Order: sequence, then C-alpha cells, then structure tokens
Amino acid sequence: MSIRGDGAEEQRLSKTGDIRRMAKDDRFKVLGVVSRASVRKDKNGKNYWDIALMDDEGIIEGKIWGNSRWWDKSGDEQIEVRDPADSSLFGELVGKTLGLAGQVSEFKGQPQYNFTGVYFMNQEKFPPHQFVQRSPIDRDILEKEFFDLLESCGGQVEAFLRYVFFERKLWDRFKDCPAAVAHHHAYVGGLLEHTLAVARTARALAGTYSEAGYEINVPVAVAGALLHDLGKMDSYRLVPAPEMTVVGTVIDHIVLGYSTFADLAGDFGLEERIFLAIGHILVSHHGCREFGSPVLPATPEAMVVSAADELDFRLFCWKNSSGNGSRGTMAHKLTVSSSDGGRRLDKVIRSIWPGLPLSVVMKGIRTGSVRLDGKKASCDVRVSAGQEIYVPWESPREAAGEYRYRRMVPVLFRDSRIWAVNKPENLLVQPDRKDQDNVLDRVKYMLHLEGLEERAYAVHRLDRNTTGVLLVALSGVSLRILQDAFRERKIRKTYLAVVASFPPKEGEIRAPLLKDPSSNTVRVDPAGKDALTRYRLLAGGNDASLVEIDLVTGRSHQARVHMASIGYPVLGDIRYGSEEINGKWRKRGIRRPLLHSYRILFGDLGGEMEDLSGMRITAPPAGDMESLCASRGWRLP
Repeated sequence: MSIRGDGAEEQRLSKTGDIRRMAKDDRFKVLGVVSRASVRKDKNGKNYWDIALMDDEGIIEGKIWGNSRWWDKSGDEQIEVRDPADSSLFGELVGKTLGLAGQVSEFKGQPQYNFTGVYFMNQEKFPPHQFVQRSPIDRDILEKEFFDLLESCGGQVEAFLRYVFFERKLWDRFKDCPAAVAHHHAYVGGLLEHTLAVARTARALAGTYSEAGYEINVPVAVAGALLHDLGKMDSYRLVPAPEMTVVGTVIDHIVLGYSTFADLAGDFGLEERIFLAIGHILVSHHGCREFGSPVLPATPEAMVVSAADELDFRLFCWKNSSGNGSRGTMAHKLTVSSSDGGRRLDKVIRSIWPGLPLSVVMKGIRTGSVRLDGKKASCDVRVSAGQEIYVPWESPREAAGEYRYRRMVPVLFRDSRIWAVNKPENLLVQPDRKDQDNVLDRVKYMLHLEGLEERAYAVHRLDRNTTGVLLVALSGVSLRILQDAFRERKIRKTYLAVVASFPPKEGEIRAPLLKDPSSNTVRVDPAGKDALTRYRLLAGGNDASLVEIDLVTGRSHQARVHMASIGYPVLGDIRYGSEEINGKWRKRGIRRPLLHSYRILFGDLGGEMEDLSGMRITAPPAGDMESLCASRGWRLP
C-alpha cells in the first residue's frame, strides 16, 4: 500500500514498528488512527500539533510543526488545506484515520518524529477501527483457553462464571476490552490476554501448593483470577484507541469490579463462603495499599492471584522494554545533555525511562548491555555532556505517558527550573526497588500532561510519612545549584512537629548523628556527623505540644532523633518514640509521625537563581495535624 506525496511521488507505507527502528534522517509514511492530539505553542508563539498515531503494531508520538502541509484525501482528489485550524476536517483529530509523512530527527539525544505532511483519509475506505492495536495472540486460541479454565473450576464456581459472562452477557465487552490505557496490554483484547495469563499462573501455583499439602482451593483461585479485573470494563473504553472513563478515573477499577461482582453474586445466589473468598481476591489483588488495594491478600488463593497479577505485569513491561527479549542489540542511543552532565549513569537512565524497573536498569549495566561511549561502565560512574549511552531498550518516546500511577501532587510554586510541591503522607519522594508511587513520578506525569520534558530530580529528601514543602529541580543544572545552596546553608528549612509532653520555651540541640544503613536507623553517637537543631515552643499542654523546628544541618531523621534524645519525641514516631505514648495517640487516630516541612526560605542565592532570593514557600499541614491543632485551640504560624 502507498499514499501519494506532495507531488506525484509514491512511497510505500511503514508500520509504527518499522519507524521505531529507523535511524536519524530516515523518511517514512504511515497510516493509522489518532489516539491523542493537542495544539501547543512553540517558543516563537506559533502553533504546532503534538500527536500520537496508532496502528496494529503500536503507537508513535511526534510533532506537526507550523510549516507542515495538510491535505484532504477524503474524496477522489487530493486537495491542499492551507489553514487546518479553519478546516472542519481537522477540527477534531482524535479517532480519525490520518496519513502522516515525516522524518526521524533527534532532540536532546532522543529520537523525535517530525511530521511534514498530514493527510485526512477517507474514513469509510480506511475505517479507524482497523488500525487499533490488538492482542498479538489469535482470538480463537484465547477463547479456547478461557473455556478450558472455566470448565476446570466445576460445580457452583463454574456455574457462576457462566452466569457472569454469558447469561448476563458480559463476554462481548470483556473479550475486546483493553487492560490499560498504557503500560501493559493497552490494546483490543488486552484484558482477556492478561486475565488468562494471571489465571494460568494462579492455577499452576495453587495446584503446586495444594499437592504440597497446603489448604488452597484451586477453583476459587482460578475464578478469582478470571474476575480480578472485572471493573476494567467500566474503567476503560475504545474510541477507538483505549482511554479511561470518568468513572474509572474517580472510582478505580478495583472498587468498580467488586461492586459488579457483589451484585452478580447476589442475583445468582452464590454461596457466602465462595462469595467472600472470591471477593477478597478482587479487592486485594494489587498486593498492597499503595497500589490501590484496600486490604492485603490474606488467603492462599488471594496470595497466588496477587503474585500472578504482579508477575504478568512485570514480565510484560520487561518484554516490551527489553526489545522483546532479544540479546546483544543496541536498540537506542542517546547523547548526554548538558543538564545531565555530572550525574550518575544509573540515575540518568532512570530519569529517561521512568517505567523501567530498577532491577532491569541495574542488570543492563552490570551485564554490559548498557554501554557508555561503547564501553562497559559501572552504575555510579559520572557521565559528561556529549557522551553517548547505548541501551537495549526501545526509545523512551514509546513509553511517554505510561505511568503506573496517574496521580497528581499539589504544587505550591513552579517555574521553568524548579517546582515546590506539598508532599502528602505515605508517599515516597523517589522510586524504589518496588516501583511504588512517588513524588517524582507524579511530577513527571504532570509535566507529560502539559507536553513538557519529563525530568524531575529531588533537591532534598522527606521521609515517607513526613508531609510538606519539597523542592523538585527540572534539570541537572538546577539540581546542582540548589543542592550547593543547601550545603552552604543559603536555603533554610523550618518544620512543625507535635511532640510528647511540654518542652521548654526554646532550645538548641547539638548532638552528632550516626546512621546504621542495615536498619535505616539513626542514633546520637560521638562517632557520627555534627548535627544542630533549634526549636521553639508555639503551643502546648501536659501531654502534647506544637513546636517549630529549624534544621541548621540536614542529617537523616535529624528532627525526630534530636527531639527524642531530649525526651520530647514526635507523636506517632514508632521508630524513635515511646510505644506507650504512641499507643494512646493511635487510639485517637494518630498513625504516623506528626512532622511537617512547613516552610522553605531562600537566602541570597545569586547567579542563575538570584530572582528566588528572599522567597518564602509555605505548605499547610496535613489533615491529621491540622485537626489535632484545631481541637487543642493551637494557632498555626
């Protein structure tokens, strides 16, 4: 198949997979359905289009610049459209079939696809649905395996599954539904493919442990696996590419799935014992509360389904991030930008491929699949601007927007160099080995939604359950400037804390702190690093007081350890506080250390950050601290 270009030349069509393998300056033409399109402004104030095009091999994202040419091919003739903004054809591109002519270029060392020709195709001759990506596994094979798994359950469990999918007519929706908008199985039939993989693995695990003498109900595990993502039918839709529904966004598929399951089980008259066992699988299958499950897996059946679900997700991501498992190929090359110069190799890679599990990055570096200027390098080597990094993964543009946690974080201040955010409780600052929800990924997701470069670096740290102001740099240059300012004490951090008892009006704590990396604990020790904390009593009583804390130095856990060392531990601090005191306050709803990063004050920064000098950024406390203060009549500063 081919489409005619600006003149009379013909060029064969490429697939998106072909384009992703092209080199810089290669030209291409592609036909597909638009899955995302938005009009933006370039640095000169001119319009350009940020667009994503899907075909049955995947998605490519690129730019349609202001000098591109637009054509109407919906009729017999090819007619040039001089002003696409005034054309009814190009008013709403999402869901329409377009032909795009373009060229591969590079931007900051990463491939960029620039579309120079845009063709509005005849939508009847080239219906959009034919370009939507589908499961690579034959539909008949998937359906046969589904029925085999269903029949293996037997008894009331099998009868209930038949009732759900066929008597209640959910099967047609279920078999076509995607498993996600991005990240994994985000295509037609993706939910069925993912569900079968989970059920297949869960049955094998349950069977193995059953044979080993464990009390585990294999049919319940299989049924729970087949139903675990039932709520995704209401969370996602095809228009024709996958997108999230409003109800899926605000309620989430776990809640929706359990609600649907409970209604169907009630109508069917499912035995209560089986209802509770399968229902527990549905609400716990994400494995931990940070991933959206309200409860943790507490039965053998729920544990194997949760493990199978996580395994299929991770293997799918690995397969797609490692070039379909091929070895020895360098799928992508990037040039280190000036903003990344001086950073560790592993941190540069993680910032560009945020969706890759840390274990995959470290293995790639350790085995030599990742190369720096063609040579094997260690993970902690510092890279320089202009160096070339070769990696065995596809271009990061493929993964743009593929965030596991599509969540926001409150922004207190922002410009092109830094953001100041109000970090909530129970949230990590940066990704960990378990790839849990974190502030940096939330900031990158928000940058992605605005079409901005998805780079974010934590200038300093806050503990998981400490709330308040956190500075995030948007470039390596800004990161180094701000971290130097912290070391030179040109940036001052002030905390609020609720502590036990009634301390003196003010005080200064100068005590060296030593960290034990094996237990991640800190203690006052002469062999430790110098640490200085000043505090001021704001309000209080016999059992608890509100204090303002200035950290002159910035050691790990400094405020918590220093206050505990003088007999006034932070309420709710199970690591350094009093279990007796915490137990009393736990009954009143205090389940974390009541420590809040209240204010950051910039001193005389000079240089590129001089305009921030004297700025004060404050964050309101979290609800638990605010409620306690209000109940005591304490006024916050």
